[in-house]
Amino acid sequence: MPPRIAIALLLALGTAQAAEPIAKLRGEPAGSFQCRSTWIPPARQCMARCDAAAASTRGEHDWFECVQGCTAEGLRAIGSCRHAAGTQAVLASR
Repeated sequence: MPPRIAIALLLALGTAQAAEPIAKLRGEPAGSFQCRSTWIPPARQCMARCDAAAASTRGEHDWFECVQGCTAEGLRAIGSCRHAAGTQAVLASR
């Protein structure tokens, strides 16, 4: 993944509040939105755990590694979900 995209996602997910709703993007397919709305909340929860751990004992480097792991896992989950949704759409169209 290009570093700029990873950093942008880290900032977007890391600064968003856990209760902030996930809005559908203009032109976004329903399946893609469903994947994002399913997998972003667990990624946000993971990052909140990173924040809590960093506040008590961990350093900034450990916090960054933790948040990066949450982001990478969230991106993998969203990508897998989108791939599965795309595969199902192709099969349904046949």
